[in-house]
Amino acid sequence: MTEQIHNSCVHDFEQLLQYVAENKIALTPKQSLIPLRHIKTVMQRFQIQESHEHCIGDRAYKTRDEMEYPRFYFLDLLAIGGRLLKITGKNLLAKGPNWETFFAAEQRERGFLIFHAFRYGFNIENWLLRGGDFGAQLEEKAEMIWPRILDWRDGNRVEWKSWSQGLIRDCGVHWNSIDQTHAEDLAIWGLEYCFVKPLEYMGLLEVEREGKAFSRLRSIQLNQIGCNLFARLLTKSGQFIAAISPYSLN
Repeated sequence: MTEQIHNSCVHDFEQLLQYVAENKIALTPKQSLIPLRHIKTVMQRFQIQESHEHCIGDRAYKTRDEMEYPRFYFLDLLAIGGRLLKITGKNLLAKGPNWETFFAAEQRERGFLIFHAFRYGFNIENWLLRGGDFGAQLEEKAEMIWPRILDWRDGNRVEWKSWSQGLIRDCGVHWNSIDQTHAEDLAIWGLEYCFVKPLEYMGLLEVEREGKAFSRLRSIQLNQIGCNLFARLLTKSGQFIAAISPYSLN
């Protein structure tokens, strides 16, 4: 199942890039987001669909904004961060400097390129948009956080709460809110949203949740695809590959 999710992520990412290359897309003036009519057209090409409605209780509301399509928004941010797409001076979405590099790569390499873009180019602050500057803290301390994440490459199950508590303590990240009663729980959720959710979209891990109405993440475990891609980000000495370009294949 996760292999299918991974392949669908690659396919849908390709469809987004190709659509932008084929069409003139003027972004919304205030937030520079993709207009809804383009989102719906692109998603018709996707293998994994998102609902055009979101529910609160028994009521359904029309989805009207790119950020209300989290998977689509993730792929868009990923393409911008990896420089496969760019925003021009006229606020148009266009092919970026790495667009050709991506499509020149063999099909089997593209999943790694997507993961590489997530590691080195993804804008966590724009993805989270909650918790004050929590996303900015994660970006600032990425070189402390990512070695801990890459420890998952052994494929062992990771107890999420205890792992997150250790990271929060050792890396000194915190959730900013006036009421700090639930700050740690919110920070744990923020880590899940910023790292686990994207890796789920890429089909790189399995998750175990507990509870029914309000489920909570209990543990995570990289699948074989995830273990392989994580291992490729490391040299034999265990150090990070120097990011000479966003798409180093060394």
